[in-house]
Amino acid sequence: AGIFKSDDIQGHQRYAGFLAAIRDAGLNIPDDRVYWYTTEERRFLLDYGHTEMLDHFLSFYLRDCTAVVCYNDEIADRLVRHLLGMGRKIPGDISVVSFDNSYYSDLCPIRITSLAHGVHKMGEIAAQLLLDRMEGKPCQSQSVSWRLLQKESG
Repeated sequence: AGIFKSDDIQGHQRYAGFLAAIRDAGLNIPDDRVYWYTTEERRFLLDYGHTEMLDHFLSFYLRDCTAVVCYNDEIADRLVRHLLGMGRKIPGDISVVSFDNSYYSDLCPIRITSLAHGVHKMGEIAAQLLLDRMEGKPCQSQSVSWRLLQKESG
């Protein structure tokens, strides 16, 4: 299953990567297993502790899945805590992976397996491109590779 943010481009790009991995593994694309949330729903979950979003995801999207990919570590952290509170075992019952490898991935009761994207390298490239542009040099889009950091959640 998957949880992705619908109102920013990053959510759609991460979803595209999720679909590519599913396809490359020869699996069916699980449209009915992907939950899209908004910034407002995120605010209710993270700022106010309302778990309706997670309850809805668990009831209608996760069901019999054995793994979930989360938009970021912040959402994965809340999902892991919610699942543990329900008595679910991670990764025994379900594996959880996410994006960013932020401090949330290490502070969670079960350290979250997460994709890291080299924030420092990305910043270095962005700064160099900006300096080149200011000097009138041509600039081209560049990519920074993701790296999977295997931890306890899956």
